[in-house]
Amino acid sequence: MGSILGEANLNQNLNVAVPSSYLIPLVERAKKEPMLLKPLSADGVTGAHLTWGPNFYEFSLRNQRPEDIWVWRCLVLFYGKKGELICADEFDLGTPIDGGDASRERRYSVSSILSLKPYRPDRSTEDPISDRWSFFNSSSIKSLVENYEVRILDLSIINPNLSRGNSKNLEGVSGGNLTWLEDPPEVDLLSYTFSLHNQLSEAVDGVKGRVIFYDEKDDPIDSNTFNVPKIPAGKTVRVKKDTILSSVKRLTKRVDIKILDFKIVE
Repeated sequence: MGSILGEANLNQNLNVAVPSSYLIPLVERAKKEPMLLKPLSADGVTGAHLTWGPNFYEFSLRNQRPEDIWVWRCLVLFYGKKGELICADEFDLGTPIDGGDASRERRYSVSSILSLKPYRPDRSTEDPISDRWSFFNSSSIKSLVENYEVRILDLSIINPNLSRGNSKNLEGVSGGNLTWLEDPPEVDLLSYTFSLHNQLSEAVDGVKGRVIFYDEKDDPIDSNTFNVPKIPAGKTVRVKKDTILSSVKRLTKRVDIKILDFKIVE
């Protein structure tokens, strides 16, 4: 319903009727869309391998769900030696994580939360954070922290039509021989290279895939996507990837290079 201002400053209502036969299919479709009508459960999305740096901390967000997801908001709770809540950090992410993969996140000692409401042992969904914000230096709480908990406050499913989940390797192109490249220590980031081999008798183009890093329990730590142009028939190319956190190398025990898509060049 709306109104139109007439010449004599008289308002006229404009009524638009929408038939229910048009709305019902839209409602049914909305129920099946990835952006759900109600908050999406964070079951299957967990935090692991929290490590400390000189002025930051890092942890891996693991997506154990089959769908690719976006993690929008996250809460990290830090506990002391007696199980008491010391402080917490709540922040926005906007991080995509493929089904069955992980993303390594780094948080610097800025815009973090110190002041807390009383924390209930049942760990209810009530937000334990007060409205007062403060800064903290990660090194100042590192010695106090005995345990931590990662809570996902908001996430959504990426369009299932685009979701790769735990896709199997496509036959004909394979990856391997990953080598780490040492960047300057002050950067605290690493580069790495790996090989892609085209085993087919035809050239391929648009080779898409991801590199997944696993820990000693074969759980994912982090992952990177790649998109490589034309690879001639029977040839091998070397691919370089930049800016992965150095902690990933320390934690990695196995690497998997998955080929998700490519097309044959006629």
